[in-house]
Amino acid sequence: MLSHAVREHQRQWHKYVRLIVWALLEDPSATTGVSPYMLVYGRVSRGPLAVIKETWSGEREIPPDLGKPVEDYLQDLQEKLGEAAQYAAEHAGKQQAGYVGRYNLRARHKRFQEGTKLLCWPQRVVASCLISGKVQGL
Repeated sequence: MLSHAVREHQRQWHKYVRLIVWALLEDPSATTGVSPYMLVYGRVSRGPLAVIKETWSGEREIPPDLGKPVEDYLQDLQEKLGEAAQYAAEHAGKQQAGYVGRYNLRARHKRFQEGTKLLCWPQRVVASCLISGKVQGL
C-alpha cells in the first residue's frame, strides 16, 4: 500500500501514511481472523466514518481547535477514501484472479454421457457435511 501511495502521490505520500497504518491495523489477519487493533486493545476500532457519524448525531462535540474547517476536512476525506476504494477494487481483482488460478490449477473439465452413473447428494447432506466436516445421513 505504501508503494502505491508513493507512486500515486510522489510529493505528498507522507500525508497518506496515517491512513495506510490505520488500514493495516483495522484489517483482520488471515491467520488469526482478528485485526491487530483488536488484539492490542481488545475492542473493535472506531474509524474516521464512525467519528464523523458521532459528531453529526450529536454524540460527540466537534473540537474547537481543528486545523481546518469541517467542510475542507470532509472533502479531503472523501477524496482519500475514494482513492482507497479504487485501489482496493483494483487489488481485489488481481488477488481474485490469482485465487482462481491457484484453486483451479488441478481442475479438469469433466464430460458425462447419457447413462453414466453419478453419485448425487441431497442438499441437506451437503449442508451437514459443510457444517460438521463429515458425511452424515447416507
